[in-house]
Amino acid sequence: LIGKDAVKGCTNLQFNTYGNLNYIGSSTNLYYAVFSPISTEHSNIGFSRNTKIVRCGAFADAPKYDYIDIADIEMWCLLDFSNDATLKRNPFKTGTKLYLNGTQATEIQLPAGLTSVGDYVFANVSTITRVIIPEGVETIGQYAFSFASGLIEIKLPASLITVYKDAFESVSSCTKIEIPTNDDWLQIEFKTQNSNPFASASSTAQLFVNGSAVSEFEVRDGRTAIYAYAFCGIKTLQKILIPDSVVVIGIGAFKNCTVDAYITNVNAWAEIQFKDIEANPINVNGNLFVNNNKLENLELSGVYKINDYAFYNCNHLKTVVGGSSLRNVGNYAFYNNTALTNVNVSAVKTIGSYSFAKCANVAGALSMNVSSATSIGVYAFYGCDGLVEERGALYLVSQVASFVDGSWRASDPNSTASADTYNGIVDNGEYFAYKMIIEYPGYQWTWL
Repeated sequence: LIGKDAVKGCTNLQFNTYGNLNYIGSSTNLYYAVFSPISTEHSNIGFSRNTKIVRCGAFADAPKYDYIDIADIEMWCLLDFSNDATLKRNPFKTGTKLYLNGTQATEIQLPAGLTSVGDYVFANVSTITRVIIPEGVETIGQYAFSFASGLIEIKLPASLITVYKDAFESVSSCTKIEIPTNDDWLQIEFKTQNSNPFASASSTAQLFVNGSAVSEFEVRDGRTAIYAYAFCGIKTLQKILIPDSVVVIGIGAFKNCTVDAYITNVNAWAEIQFKDIEANPINVNGNLFVNNNKLENLELSGVYKINDYAFYNCNHLKTVVGGSSLRNVGNYAFYNNTALTNVNVSAVKTIGSYSFAKCANVAGALSMNVSSATSIGVYAFYGCDGLVEERGALYLVSQVASFVDGSWRASDPNSTASADTYNGIVDNGEYFAYKMIIEYPGYQWTWL
């Protein structure tokens, strides 16, 4: 045990804990500043294979070490640096050079037998350029390699299942991440955006599968999910092939990923659960290919709901025919479809928020058929000024049922008032559009 103030006043410290050291810090109290009194800025510190735990604050306000020397890399990977958001347990807070048994390390091959890499263990280490994580490792702890600014190559094992919070935050020099197979990559659960090294890696960083750089990635038929952040930040991937079996894509799966999506069944695509906008691979480039052809004319069959974000930013889609089964159009389903000119979803009852927003080229008589709709979400047609005549009428098809048999009421979903804040009922098609698109785009419209 080395306790509080054990090295107070020491200068020119050459501190090697080879021997039977069990704890640095205290086993009962969370002492601060065990090593912080050292007055020199030219000290080194070493850890033996018997070191078991580093307590909170052991290196709070510690000096700048020239290097940290580790005798046993396996021991180091298993040390408990958890809950160390300010690196007060880890000496790499100030000393960024890593030595292994007296020799500066630039490439690290972690030893066989590991099943996990602990929290923060290589955080702030600047001298590592390449790390190989062996088969058998299933988890990488939070912030494990965060701010490892010199890291260029990372080799991950097929056994890897979970990468915890921000494990690879700010690895901006990284240009190569390698994995044995596509399936191995897709089985990894990245807990946050920066758990995926591509999120902060160089814009030229490439994914290597079985030793070869890939620009095209095929998701195996039969896989049902693409996990959150799976392709976040990959800018060198040009094409992803997604089979009909995929039914859910997680948050941020394609954030900042400039890729084109290739599918075979547009009905299956419309029903995928995209957990947010950036779950959709076309959210950046806007290119969706069906059987190798850009989707320009969408005709659905047997689809009950077009899910949220399904055709978000699909900038080459021109026409939409929903089919007799379609009852719901999800939020942002056709947002920013700038080439869209004609929509027929006449069987739809519910139109989600922002569903057709910024589809500026939908204009003219009969261009937007939503004649059975009974609920229209906020900003559903925001930016579709082409749907408004000089008199303010929306071209929803002449003789829309609601204009003949009843009325629409507008209410502010953010208002706490019990009465609707528009305080009026629209029963005249000549200014329905003007109210909905121009005056009150942020209101919910409900059929009475």
